[in-house]
Amino acid sequence: MIRLVILFFIQTGTIAYAQNSLVSYELWYNNDFENRTVAVVSESNHHNLLEILDVSVLPEGINTIHVRYKQSDGKYSVPLTKTFIKLSPLPEFVRNNVREYELWYNNDFANRTIAAVSESNHHNLLEILDVSVLPEGINTIHVRYKQSDGKYSVPLTKTFIKLSPLPEFVNNNVREYELWYNNDFANRTITVVSESNHHNLLEILDVSVLPEGINTIHVRYKQSDGKYSVPLTKTFIKLSPLPEKNVNNTIASYKYWFDDDFSNVFYIDITEPHEIGIWIEELNLSEKLFGGEHSISIQFSR
Repeated sequence: MIRLVILFFIQTGTIAYAQNSLVSYELWYNNDFENRTVAVVSESNHHNLLEILDVSVLPEGINTIHVRYKQSDGKYSVPLTKTFIKLSPLPEFVRNNVREYELWYNNDFANRTIAAVSESNHHNLLEILDVSVLPEGINTIHVRYKQSDGKYSVPLTKTFIKLSPLPEFVNNNVREYELWYNNDFANRTITVVSESNHHNLLEILDVSVLPEGINTIHVRYKQSDGKYSVPLTKTFIKLSPLPEKNVNNTIASYKYWFDDDFSNVFYIDITEPHEIGIWIEELNLSEKLFGGEHSISIQFSR
């Protein structure tokens, strides 16, 4: 028997001084009003409908249930309608175990590998697979299991990349390096070094012939097998030469003024000129300065 649990709460209203009670209800499914169920209830102004209903004769899928109440004055309430879904009965549970699996690559199902396993409700597939016959690049591997009832699982598919074989390792040493600036490869410097698998290049280079501004330096190494490394490139800036220092470049005097009052400039001579000095002075604030924000300007001279 397929059952439906239903819960309704109904309460009557008061109309023109007469207190009506609920005396019965009618229940039917879909549009089958003719085969409705009529049930008598204890008279009351409300009713809780809590029933387990048999819906085994109803079709699977969407159905509707309708309920209306009859009052003590013979009148009926508006039907209350609910929609529900009757599901298909669950299939009988059968315990199946996996007993073998099939494995194949790409679309080559015909050459799949079939391997038997100990019957169990689970299986961990951990294998080192031979993919030597597969093409290099993107490939797919597919696995499906066969159950004890003879049915197969949905294939599990994974994508992987087969890489090209690594070249044979050869132990090469560096034996010389080439160094050039900017695009002047023709005038590169070639220097032989003691053969080793590494080299620290620490040199003081003469860049006097290079133009001022941005330049590039390139270095590449030659290995013992005659092959060259990828050039290593660095950018640097060649600055203009510093001007000759003036030994008499000392502060001899200064002047200052307030705001834009250039007509009232204060001139101060320094008795002992210095290259670096600390300015500490009691300022002569003009009587023309009023309260508020002001600016002070200072100019030094040699």
